Amino acid sequence: MPTPNYIPAYAHNHKKANNTLNRVIRLIAYTPFLLLVWRSADSYAQCTRYVREYANVQQSYTSGLLGLLKGTVTNGALAVDNNVATASTLQVDLGILGASHAIQYLKFPQRISANTPVTIKLSLPATLVGLFDNFKIQPFTNLRYNPGSLLVEERWEADAAGVAYNGVSLLNAASGKGAVSITLTPAADYDGIWVDLSSIVAVGASMNIYHAYIEKVAAANLDCEERIDVLSGIRAGTVVGGIANATGGISNPSDPMGTLGTAPWAAVDNDPNYTTYAQLNTGVAVLSEVYHTTVFSTPSVAGDSIQIVLQDPGGILLNLGLLNGVTVQPYLGNTPAGPALDNTGSLLSLRLLPGAGNKYVITAPVSASFDRVEIKIGGVTGALQSIRIYDVKRKIRVPETNLTLNGMHTSGPVCLNQVSGLSFSVTSTSAETCATYTWHDSATGNPVAGGVSSDGLSFIPPITTAGTYQYYVKLSRNGCTSSTAQSPISITVNALPEEPVIPSVLVCEGQAATLTVSNAAAGTTYTWYADATGGSALSNSISNGTSYTTGVPPLAAYYVEAYNTATTCTSQTRGTGHVTVTLKPGGPALSIQAHP
Repeated sequence: MPTPNYIPAYAHNHKKANNTLNRVIRLIAYTPFLLLVWRSADSYAQCTRYVREYANVQQSYTSGLLGLLKGTVTNGALAVDNNVATASTLQVDLGILGASHAIQYLKFPQRISANTPVTIKLSLPATLVGLFDNFKIQPFTNLRYNPGSLLVEERWEADAAGVAYNGVSLLNAASGKGAVSITLTPAADYDGIWVDLSSIVAVGASMNIYHAYIEKVAAANLDCEERIDVLSGIRAGTVVGGIANATGGISNPSDPMGTLGTAPWAAVDNDPNYTTYAQLNTGVAVLSEVYHTTVFSTPSVAGDSIQIVLQDPGGILLNLGLLNGVTVQPYLGNTPAGPALDNTGSLLSLRLLPGAGNKYVITAPVSASFDRVEIKIGGVTGALQSIRIYDVKRKIRVPETNLTLNGMHTSGPVCLNQVSGLSFSVTSTSAETCATYTWHDSATGNPVAGGVSSDGLSFIPPITTAGTYQYYVKLSRNGCTSSTAQSPISITVNALPEEPVIPSVLVCEGQAATLTVSNAAAGTTYTWYADATGGSALSNSISNGTSYTTGVPPLAAYYVEAYNTATTCTSQTRGTGHVTVTLKPGGPALSIQAHP
């Protein structure tokens, strides 16, 4: 699965920048070596999960005119330490254009096949944006140490694997400064990439290199909702004079000037009490834009939600109308995943977080797959000048469920003699193909033992007695350790009325019989029949059917059905009342005897 292209991460909402970027892309597309890969949403709809494999070896080489004014590479090991927040620094002083160089090599553990995307995260200061094309990225093979000679100084060197990629021209299109991820697709086998920063006239230059990585199939389940990286910086927005006049940045109490680069990470530090934050500040140029982008380990599924905890530093009670200039944009790679979410739309939900501090939780479902969330402040007149971000999370969509009775939707309650027709199921609109569903009879209990379909999407409950039952369905995405909270669905099963008991009646020939239910219950009506099942109801019943007077001659047996008017449940079987008819005794027999 190719890695999404993030060139540049901070150009997403800048229309002019995107137009410039598109022109650059069309030019680069004619070179056979490097292609910029934009991944479609369909290519994310795979069950296989991927993880980053970082370059783990670094070396550097610096040079200068006549051996003077050399560039420098400091903290080189921080570019290969698997820590996405730390970086090496490449620096060259002002001087003759291209006279001095700072080069860092980032090598992978093995040779990488051609057409495997490689991503590098770096950052540039505003002094370089829009000025000179003075750095390049070059895939390489055969990194080696050259001890030097009389005419050649000692150095680390490697063989170029194809044509170099000149990166600043693309970064210029963003008109911004800050952290950016660039993905390249070399057309030749390579061992790694090197970054070459060269000198420019009248301006010193520096850049940070955080890491380089490729993607490979994950060998074990992942925390698919993990926040694995943060990008942040400043765009010119509509400020007059462009990025040179843009102000602002991201700070927090431990990094009050925002110069240490640690402040953006406070928004994703898993603080359960929401005490740490990243504060976005536009500064005096409120038309500039400050952004914070959280990167997740995997793409989401359409319908997953964003959850952000934020606060106005002034302590003002917020509502959506006051969030002017605050925009939330989900992305899949560098492609917007649905529309931007702001205070003018209907998708954002804002609620006050319990406790002190006027902190708010913003939530919004996202109708498309996304793997990052950008929060931006500024760019419009009247925008908030600061906003604090305490947390950024992604929430898995909870399965939607349906309850049917004999194939028809119902919300219940149902009668006990109907439970064989009950079925719980996950709705077809929320069912996922790359997921496993488990059903539980308690919120924290083990999965139910039986009644679940082979795909886990439906469940027939094993109910045998009346009561209220609550079941739960949990979604676990394949390849992920994360899962949803168990989604509850309940059904009330009403008891059946007691089977009527009718004492037998004895009548004489030519008489009607009156049968009476001996266990009649309040709120229950009784219906009499001449048949044990089916048939039409008989008339002549009285007192809600508790008694029935037969015709003459009566039948040998009558049947009665109980119906609870509150629950609409009918007795499982009809009660039987027997009638015995005795013949009338004959008159006395007379005989005439002769008188003796």
